[in-house]
Amino acid sequence: MVDGVFDSLQGGVAFHAATRLDEAAIPQVHANVRKRILPAFVARGHIEACDVKDMAERATSSSNGGGFSVDAGVLIEAADRAGLERLLRYCARPPFAMHRLKQRGADLVYRCGNGHARPMQPGDRPRGPPMHMLILLSLALLLGSPVAAQERIARVGELMWRDSGPYYDTTHSAFVAGLGKQGFVEGRNLLLLQRSADSDPARFKLLARELAATKVDEFFAPASTMATGAWYADRSTPIVIANILDPVKLEFVKSLVRPGTRVTGVTTMNKELTAKRLQMLLQAVPGIQRIGVLIDDAIRDSCKQGVEAMDAAARRLGVTLNYVHVRVLDDVEPAFRKFVEGRARAVLMTLTSTRQGLESEYAQAALKYRLPVMPDAGYAVPLGALLSYGPDLGDVFRRAGNYVGRVLKGEKPAEMPMGEPGRFILSLNLKTARALGLTLPASVMVLADEVIE
Repeated sequence: MVDGVFDSLQGGVAFHAATRLDEAAIPQVHANVRKRILPAFVARGHIEACDVKDMAERATSSSNGGGFSVDAGVLIEAADRAGLERLLRYCARPPFAMHRLKQRGADLVYRCGNGHARPMQPGDRPRGPPMHMLILLSLALLLGSPVAAQERIARVGELMWRDSGPYYDTTHSAFVAGLGKQGFVEGRNLLLLQRSADSDPARFKLLARELAATKVDEFFAPASTMATGAWYADRSTPIVIANILDPVKLEFVKSLVRPGTRVTGVTTMNKELTAKRLQMLLQAVPGIQRIGVLIDDAIRDSCKQGVEAMDAAARRLGVTLNYVHVRVLDDVEPAFRKFVEGRARAVLMTLTSTRQGLESEYAQAALKYRLPVMPDAGYAVPLGALLSYGPDLGDVFRRAGNYVGRVLKGEKPAEMPMGEPGRFILSLNLKTARALGLTLPASVMVLADEVIE
């Protein structure tokens, strides 16, 4: 068994922890080795049948499967040089008594102790396969494939805002499920090299270069800031995106039907989505004329397309939008005070909580200032938002995982048409509505896909 392997990088090394065997798998490997190897040893005359029974009984009664272990329970004082020497000799000892291991022609023979099997004599006919084949067989069982051959491990560099929180929980599990549909499973034939920016978009260029140095087979860079970092980190590695409004306008692809570059994936581009979102808010909270819009100042360029679409929709619907920029947690409450001072009666969010992971904080501020808030993703509604309408992010990221798997199998991103969301979800939180003193109209309730009581 090994803890992992080291991989060379420019200027250093990276350690990849082994994931092939878990606590439940190790005893099964021990059992497989005993079942296949010990009878073969008996057949060759190297051990007696009674010894096999004894070894099996000790294996089932021992916590380590009949082997040995050194753990934190072993305590040797620093001044105990004799104890330290014993420990070093124990850890450095060979797996065999080397003086009993001999080579006879093509055979590698292990001579057993007195009272066990008679050593092979010149002219004896082997009663089983050569010993070197038995050793290869045991290694193959440990590694999980015939004669120790291993399936190639695909390496995918995954860029993300954060590696925890509601957004991560919703999207990452779906992405992994999409990869699984294409036959790629972590710990078997897939290594996901994750890099979190800890909500700082400026870090993506550095993180992407770091992943490129590890020679990943593919980048998964869902958002535009991530995709930009991956684009400039390497000139040839394929990139799959998942949550970019208009990749054509941002010049990641030449067209949605035929990308023509090394970028493909799923786009949330929908010309009617922004207008539909505004209409749904107006229908849920009738009579409002002013709506506050939260813009994440750290990713204002990424929000630009959404803002342009929102302005156009607001003009058509005859409402006024008040924009307020936020960057950190301390900006949240002052932003809601500005909305109240500007006589806004509801608040729209544009990717703000996605980067920061502050869904609950925004919802609490909205309740404090008695303002209904509408994020663009349904995962924030159970945390206190009034409603949301938009693509099913689980569906989007499952599709993206499918794209990553297809590229790993050899498809060319330039020839893979961009995917689109297959489902849009209207989520409502009735508990929040009651706290705000609102009664949602029946015309909205009947359209809801998810209702939080």
